[in-house]
Amino acid sequence: MIQFTSDLLPSNPAYNDSIIRYNSTITGMTKSDITIAGQNPFTVYPFNETFSYNFKDIVKVLINQSGFADSIIPDLQNDFIYSDSSLLLEITPTITTYNSTTADTISKTYSFTKSVEQLPFYNQKINNQSDVKVLLPTSDNFNYSVTYFEGYPFDFSIRGLKSGDTYCFRNSSTGMVSENYSSQDNHVKRIFLSDGAINETINQTLIMLSNVNPIELWVNNELKANIRIKRVESQCGIYLKWFNQYGGYSYWLFDKIYKENINVKEIDDLVGKWDNLQNITSTSESFGKTATQSFELSTSFSDDEKEYVIDILKSPTVQKYIHHIPFVKMIPYSFLGVSMAAGNFQFQNKFSKNKLKVNIEMPSINTITL
Repeated sequence: MIQFTSDLLPSNPAYNDSIIRYNSTITGMTKSDITIAGQNPFTVYPFNETFSYNFKDIVKVLINQSGFADSIIPDLQNDFIYSDSSLLLEITPTITTYNSTTADTISKTYSFTKSVEQLPFYNQKINNQSDVKVLLPTSDNFNYSVTYFEGYPFDFSIRGLKSGDTYCFRNSSTGMVSENYSSQDNHVKRIFLSDGAINETINQTLIMLSNVNPIELWVNNELKANIRIKRVESQCGIYLKWFNQYGGYSYWLFDKIYKENINVKEIDDLVGKWDNLQNITSTSESFGKTATQSFELSTSFSDDEKEYVIDILKSPTVQKYIHHIPFVKMIPYSFLGVSMAAGNFQFQNKFSKNKLKVNIEMPSINTITL
């Protein structure tokens, strides 16, 4: 019989180590095979009669086959809840140990979110290892907060809803409760509060006052999470979206005052037109130019928004909304991928107000060249 001395949690971050350790009651073990459907077996060998295997590398490949692209285009005239199958991975590896004559086999199911965890607060969070999580910053897997900018596409994600679960939202300040919704699958649920043109109030439960809206998430008649949604009234600015370390997508509106740069560089010159001066207008000819466009952005945020905002600095993918004004409906290609310049970012918590400045570079500008 295979016995585990160290096993994984019910839900695990895909980009952290996920190590299992196990042994077997059969004697004289020579090796162990770990087989995941569709993959070649991985063979491990015992040390002091104990096997160890880290799922991290294979999980990173399996969970990110489509990269960090977001394929969902919300349309709030039809629905505001969307299932996203790309944010969660479940695998059922078969583990077999061998000696020269006997084999011992067991199958286990493990779940991974497309996320990474940090050491601070992690032990406190796993003490409340809830089966349902909101993919936002939290120190206890129960209390969450997020800022929503009116008139821009926005969603937050919920992981752990199983097929057949019922769930609803309750505004604890007004007592209003939404209708019950039924989960049709095990995928991550993304709750869209806006598709740009339309704002969703979840059947008047959110109401979306210009302050903090305290929303409770109830699953199968059990309170699973408190979500503080801070609504900021519509305004112009530079709107960025990024894939966050919690396994979902984040959004932030940077100030409408920004600096735009276009850097142009000569590729090279073809020098030497050998002819009489009266027959030429130039002694050189340009091969063309290269050009890049960049923006220097800034924003301010409170202490309780800090963890959410500075996560953009660590994101593998950042996108810029093509519109600088609110209430424009999101369509395919409304967000363009940008690169963020590396740098040293400092924060001063004077008066509990933080500031962030970032430089983003737009997709390459096409130019005419020889």
